[in-house]
Amino acid sequence: MGRLVPFVTQKAAEVWSPHHVKMPFSNRSVQTKTRARAYHTEVKRWDVVKGVLGKAKFESSKDLEVIALISL
Repeated sequence: MGRLVPFVTQKAAEVWSPHHVKMPFSNRSVQTKTRARAYHTEVKRWDVVKGVLGKAKFESSKDLEVIALISL
């Protein structure tokens, strides 16, 4: 049997365009959150995802879909 050799990239770069997938855990993936009427702040999208999933109680993929829709 052969040996497993990991593929190593020279330079990995995040590419943000309509032709690429935008990963929610990327440092560049942020959303604006409104606080106290006029005050806005940017939060990491992955923190929002983890927060919602951490609080939710779901038993099926259908429950997860409902939670995702409510959180929008």
